[in-house]
Amino acid sequence: MKNGIQKSSVLERLRQKAEEILNTQKRENQLMPKALKGLNELSHELHTYQIELELQNDELHAAQEELIRSRDKYVDLYDFAPVGYVTLSETGLILEANLTFSSMLGYERQDLTQKQLTSFIVPEHQDQFYLLIKKNLTTKKNDSIQLQLERRDKKRLWLNICSRAITDGPSQKSSFRLIISDIEDLKKKEDELRESERLLRITLDAISDGVFDRNLCTGKIYYGENWSTILGYTQEEIQRNAIKWKDLLHPDDRDTALAAVDEHIAGHNTAYNAQFRMRQKNGLWKWIQARGKVVEWDGDGRPLRFVGTHTDITRQKQMEEELRKNEQRFRTLTELSPAGIYLTAPNGDCVYVNKCWCEMSGLSLAGAEGEGWLKAIHPDDRERVLAAWQKMISSGGSFAQEYRLLALPTGKTTWVYGLAQAFPDNDGGCGGYLGITTDISIKKQAEIELQTAFDKLEKLVKARTVDLERSYEDLLAEVNARKRTEQALRKSEAQLVKEKDALEEVNTALRVLLKNGMEEKNKLEEQMVANVNQLILPHIEDMKKGPLTKRQKINFDFVESNLAKLTSPFLRNISHFSLRLSPMEIKIAHFVKEGKSSKEIAEDLNLSKDTIDIHRKNIRRKCGINGKSQNLRTLLMSLD
Repeated sequence: MKNGIQKSSVLERLRQKAEEILNTQKRENQLMPKALKGLNELSHELHTYQIELELQNDELHAAQEELIRSRDKYVDLYDFAPVGYVTLSETGLILEANLTFSSMLGYERQDLTQKQLTSFIVPEHQDQFYLLIKKNLTTKKNDSIQLQLERRDKKRLWLNICSRAITDGPSQKSSFRLIISDIEDLKKKEDELRESERLLRITLDAISDGVFDRNLCTGKIYYGENWSTILGYTQEEIQRNAIKWKDLLHPDDRDTALAAVDEHIAGHNTAYNAQFRMRQKNGLWKWIQARGKVVEWDGDGRPLRFVGTHTDITRQKQMEEELRKNEQRFRTLTELSPAGIYLTAPNGDCVYVNKCWCEMSGLSLAGAEGEGWLKAIHPDDRERVLAAWQKMISSGGSFAQEYRLLALPTGKTTWVYGLAQAFPDNDGGCGGYLGITTDISIKKQAEIELQTAFDKLEKLVKARTVDLERSYEDLLAEVNARKRTEQALRKSEAQLVKEKDALEEVNTALRVLLKNGMEEKNKLEEQMVANVNQLILPHIEDMKKGPLTKRQKINFDFVESNLAKLTSPFLRNISHFSLRLSPMEIKIAHFVKEGKSSKEIAEDLNLSKDTIDIHRKNIRRKCGINGKSQNLRTLLMSLD
């Protein structure tokens, strides 16, 4: 109807224009005779119709040219669009396809028309396409799907298909308009991203105790397999029961742990680092070291993704607690010890002294630190002690000296016997020096009194000797002068015998005094050994019963062995060998004396059995029994 009205309007416009042209001509021919009027009217009508036809023809040509231009423009836009355009019949036949779509599949356009589109869709995606078409017919709305089509060269291509069903008016038949976009590059990037995420999670699970990945927008958290294992769960149990880490936090640690996460996500800290306790599946608590960081933000700078790791540090915490207890035991032991005990750094600077040492020296711990301990040594002994101390530091040997401590400001002098020995650190190097200072004032006083008595006796002997010599000379003079009677000579000889007996009695008394002095000295040494064995070694044994690493056990054995070396008479007897034995050979000789086998010694010193056997041969050679049947342990025990 509308087309008919438009056509009538066009014809009316053409006739009006033709009338205007003829009226112009009519005015020009007004002077023609009346006889020609009828003929002119007929001619006018025919001419009008002719002009009308010419004008209509011009209009048709102009409309045709416009239509051709529009068609060419549409063809260019349709065929060379950056996406594929396809029209499908209700049965799925390709009715029309642009050049872009044919280029995607590598076919000519005529090879695609009247073909089922599903013949180009890979089998595993055909059902999805059928569901899309069915949904289009129901909703009459645009829907899209991502699937793969097979190219002519058999390669698969990922495409995004946006489809809409259209129903024709008179026939009521449906067709489908498809817009197809190439998303191959997008799919590759998605695959690369998924693979990167998969490798990242595998790597994090492999290099740490447990990994978590939290989406800050959705709140969803991914927990790695190791994260679940730390707490005694399986990953399925974590997912099935929707277990979250904050629900497992210890009540005393919950607020600080959650605050640390919030502060980092809010941007107050560059990294997340916290320690807290979490409840295991069995109900026990486990210490966790948590580290993490925000790794992704949106365009406005809001955090999107938070990843991190959980590490089980329960064993470390237990060791720290045990170390604290051991340190407390050591300090209690040293504070109660009747001997002065001190520790130094590897360079010899003092770092700790106990209460007894402070009482003997008159210095506090702060005053003794570094080289401050030298101020407590008597000025007359300071140079000698310092030289022996520096020799120990440079050679890594031991220190053993008798010297005096001058307590300030009282001026009290205390004779002490100082022993020091290096102890190893965790890497096998020198960790510092452990020293014991024993008060030997009583022993020194006894030695002084003994020396005084000895000097007094020596003077008496000398005086007696002079008297005897004088008497003897007098006797000889009397014998030479008198020689007259045998009775006088016998009397003189008897007197000489008496004087000799008296001298022997004096010598006997001197020997008794010397013997008593040596016994007193031995008693003092035995008392010092007893103090070490009763007050120090038992505590070391208690500390060894605790959970120790192999290196710590060796260090305690080494300290115990060195204490034994410092106090054992075995060392004093073997000292004439020490000039030839190396420090390692002296250690092995001590273990051999204790009855340990080469295998046991190797385990204690972390050496091979062959190395121990070589050292034992060197000890036998240096002791002069190499190649003999004499037992090495018997020889070493005979030195006690």
